[in-house]
Amino acid sequence: MQAHLGPIHDARKREWLLEINAQHSVEECQLWSETIDRTGYGRIWFGGQWRLAHDVMWEVVNGRLPDHLTLDHYIINVAPEACSRACINVLHLEPVTSAENTLRGRGMGAQQARKTHCIAGHLLAGENISAAMLKRGRRVCLVCKRLKEAERQAQKRVQEVYSHHLERLWWTN
Repeated sequence: MQAHLGPIHDARKREWLLEINAQHSVEECQLWSETIDRTGYGRIWFGGQWRLAHDVMWEVVNGRLPDHLTLDHYIINVAPEACSRACINVLHLEPVTSAENTLRGRGMGAQQARKTHCIAGHLLAGENISAAMLKRGRRVCLVCKRLKEAERQAQKRVQEVYSHHLERLWWTN
């Protein structure tokens, strides 16, 4: 692990980041050209640790974020083809809660969280969703679950009657 190079080194990086920021316009992404992690985010050694480049850029330009907020690359969600996770343009970032950031995302969790109705059109809220399933990150329509279980039970009864009937026919021949 790298040793912290101290406040002078961070001050030079701060100046360098401010120069980069001065080149930004609202429309243009400023893609981080240094270390990129496997998820596509820029990384920088700053303050004695590896940090997200867009977080450090925000901090240098606007000051520290409150602990309950995170930065959202909101341009990605508005025009996905126009921006990337490696963008450090502070004009493309917005401080939001972690929950809001998730809801704005394109991942499976975000898609599920935005759903208001199941595939059959039942409302996914209140008594129609299981609290136990919510804790595991899933929302299951209880109306559909009950209908599916009733259909399974009916099929099971038909199978039992059919098996019994076949058995009787076999013994009578």
